[in-house]
Amino acid sequence: IPEGLIAREIPASKFSYHAAKGKFPECLINTWQQIWQSTLDRSYKGDFEVYKPGFFLMDSQKQVDVYIALK
Repeated sequence: IPEGLIAREIPASKFSYHAAKGKFPECLINTWQQIWQSTLDRSYKGDFEVYKPGFFLMDSQKQVDVYIALK
């Protein structure tokens, strides 16, 4: 793990995948609002977001992959 970063273990689980695409941070906020309003059977034990290489270098359309841990 590179200096300055912290590793976290994510518990094994089934996950619901959601792609937040568009203008950032609005696309991510909208995706989380949809998740909160959904009827997913969430475990709240290992949700995470993936920001792919180059994310912060791009100016326009962005994508964040959101994984929601399920029971």
